[in-house]
Amino acid sequence: MKNVIEQGEIAKLRSDSGVGGISGEMHLVRHDGKKYALRICLDEKRAEDYSALYYNMEKHGFFPKLLYREGKHFLFEFIEGRDCTLKDGPEIAYEVGKIFALVNSIPTDNLKTLNADKKFFSDLDFLLKQGIIDNEKHEEIKQLHEALRGKADLKMAAEISDCIPSNFRISNGKVFLVDIEAIRYRFKGRGIAKAFLRWFKKNEERTKFIEGYSSVAPVDFLTESHLKFSYLYYLVINTRFKLETKKTYSENLKQLDLLLKGKLN
Repeated sequence: MKNVIEQGEIAKLRSDSGVGGISGEMHLVRHDGKKYALRICLDEKRAEDYSALYYNMEKHGFFPKLLYREGKHFLFEFIEGRDCTLKDGPEIAYEVGKIFALVNSIPTDNLKTLNADKKFFSDLDFLLKQGIIDNEKHEEIKQLHEALRGKADLKMAAEISDCIPSNFRISNGKVFLVDIEAIRYRFKGRGIAKAFLRWFKKNEERTKFIEGYSSVAPVDFLTESHLKFSYLYYLVINTRFKLETKKTYSENLKQLDLLLKGKLN
């Protein structure tokens, strides 16, 4: 398969909507009438991390098959079909829930303990200094964090931290996770919080997601308090990220207000 990389026509791989990945690592290769997905990792450490993740996922069949690897180059099968959309939520929430559980089950040996509080308060203070929130809101968020923190079980896990439709594809009725970059080691539940706030917003979708998850692994960690803490953490961290990357964060602030009022589902 080395000749596919050496002789093929290589271009940036883009989603169905025409957007390329943030890292710029993914490419589309055309060779001898066939298409392939090529990831060129930024460095060897990243390549080894992705290799370990892939071989932990391979047996489950929800990720594209790795056809060839040399150093920082990974050649995967190209998944024909289409990207998922927000409208697919009711039909695929169960399958995405199963995939979440399988990713959560990836071994996390020898990982450092996550200092979630340090990151959270650093970003919260940043939002205050930038005038995104005022002193009163800053204090309300701190108080809610304190009320929820002791009830949240922040175990480290492999998480799909970027659960957005374009990171999944449907091919012949099967759902695939196609972006390995979406997997990060975070506290368990953080990725689900984003999935619920950004994609599976309806109770019907969330119920199916939980049913899919629980078909693979227990979901008793996801208590109401843990989910609310995960919402709070995600909204603060993501608001800073969007501010720094010049993306709109107005929806985050609206959801944060609802959370503080106890009205965010």
